[in-house]
Amino acid sequence: MDDPLDIQIPGLRLATDVREGGQAVVLRGTDGEGRELAIKVARPERWAKESLLREIAALERIHASDHESEHWLVELVSSGALPDGRPYMVLPWFPHSLLTWLTVEEPPMVARFDALVQACAAVARLHSSGALHEVTVHRDLKPGNFLVRQGEDLQVRLADLGGVKARTFRERTSNTVMFTPTYAPLEQRLPLERPLDSSVDVHALGVMVFQVLTGELPETALNRSGYRLPATAELQALEDSREALPPDKEARFQFLAKQPLSTFYDLDAAPDMLDSDINMLKNALNQGISADAASKVAEVLIPALERAIRADPDRRESSARELLGACIVGRAQAGAAPSTALDRLVAPVLGKGAARARTIKPGTKRKRKLIPLVLVSMAVGGVLALGALWWMWPRSVALGADEAAALGMDVQLAPARISVQYTG
Repeated sequence: MDDPLDIQIPGLRLATDVREGGQAVVLRGTDGEGRELAIKVARPERWAKESLLREIAALERIHASDHESEHWLVELVSSGALPDGRPYMVLPWFPHSLLTWLTVEEPPMVARFDALVQACAAVARLHSSGALHEVTVHRDLKPGNFLVRQGEDLQVRLADLGGVKARTFRERTSNTVMFTPTYAPLEQRLPLERPLDSSVDVHALGVMVFQVLTGELPETALNRSGYRLPATAELQALEDSREALPPDKEARFQFLAKQPLSTFYDLDAAPDMLDSDINMLKNALNQGISADAASKVAEVLIPALERAIRADPDRRESSARELLGACIVGRAQAGAAPSTALDRLVAPVLGKGAARARTIKPGTKRKRKLIPLVLVSMAVGGVLALGALWWMWPRSVALGADEAAALGMDVQLAPARISVQYTG
């Protein structure tokens, strides 16, 4: 690749500050008004160009459909292509990623929860940003993909959407993007054909929540190689030789790629969360906030993390809402003041005023709000069912003497009158 410092973009003054990545380089610059910007330029490889074009398209689509997306998703200032064909996009400059913010600023526990509330809300809103019946999945969530600006108010924005995909729940897909194994669940590390599932993002988010609060990665997610079954090595060996596989081996690969994850890992033996990780998290909370507050936070956060980082995707939580609710409790218990900005960010996910929650367990308000709807639905369903029974039930018909005679029925009338029921 050419020297990044030789890149020129009309209207922008580029600095010598360059960050090298696997798919792109990011240069720092300013526009004519002195606004600090980040210019992300794709590497010359075809896959890198396609990744950046997907990211541009995803940002354009989401910003066009969500009028509040600027509060959780990095802004797309402009985009274009260099003379050699490499696409680029211009974004606001953020001094930190979530990872460098933790390292450089060493923020207190209350600020960590503040950042996590914004990150979890961003993921939840990304998942719901597709069209009707679609799920949008990032597929490479990690602290480095959240941008942070620390000022009067902490700002966290989701970024790096090069691997994002929006599909219906029924469509199946295999993993074809770069991802970070540290945060990826087991099924994402294998070439399995599975429905596009937002739980891969929830797993990565759970690992990230643990890391932000403790400063360490959870051993629960790191040490799952010990639960491998023999088919795992076979599938990976076949994948490594895909280009040279004979027909019978290719058929074997196709067969294995459609098998459930339990074919490759002993999921029943893999714990939801190791005791060592639970103790580490509790220690971190106790060191960052009061013992009483730490106990209340652990009560909701530990079950949320267990459901988020489970090895079995069929038992894993597929929504970021529970982690979001737990982090809202953590933020409040750590002593953060109520925030109108956070209310606006969280309201579409958890409901109005959710960011001001104290010790209410995630999902409680939502369940209470659903009760009237359920009761109304049951009432309407009952009326419809009774109406259908009335329509189909055999009718009772009162016959006169002439009608009974015409049907061959021997009927003798009482002095007053008689009513005969005939149901055919």
